[in-house]
Amino acid sequence: EDLNMKTAEHQQQSAQYHDYAEEVDTEVDDGNTNRGITCTMVHEEPSVLFPEILFQMLQHIDLYEPDLANIVSWQPHGRSFLVHDTKRFEQVVLPRFFKQTTLYSSFRRQLKLWGFGRLGQQQKKRSLTKADCAVYYHELFLRSKAHLHR
Repeated sequence: EDLNMKTAEHQQQSAQYHDYAEEVDTEVDDGNTNRGITCTMVHEEPSVLFPEILFQMLQHIDLYEPDLANIVSWQPHGRSFLVHDTKRFEQVVLPRFFKQTTLYSSFRRQLKLWGFGRLGQQQKKRSLTKADCAVYYHELFLRSKAHLHR
């Protein structure tokens, strides 16, 4: 019964997903800082927030170090990213880009705190492609729309 309840909760969350990728950009700098991805934990805000570091890391790999894309990369559609090799991600990528987060388990915890979801093996049976299984996503975290997560 507990598993059915969790599955129902996940389906409800999935049904609420809004695809901002297809929307026309109408960003207006009105000083509203309440938009974007928020953390579920109350804390003092560091100078650069986790989603921004994550976005910068993925963009850097995309543009300047494509050889690291076999460790972590955006999915082709730009709505999610995939950690291809968790061991190398922990050894090579985390120390370079995330000074406070050096373990993959801590990185996953940060993703959860910031509201990122994970598509897993259960969704494989549904109409998702293999490339979309075990990826992390947030409706406001899109490769082509950097302003949404801020």
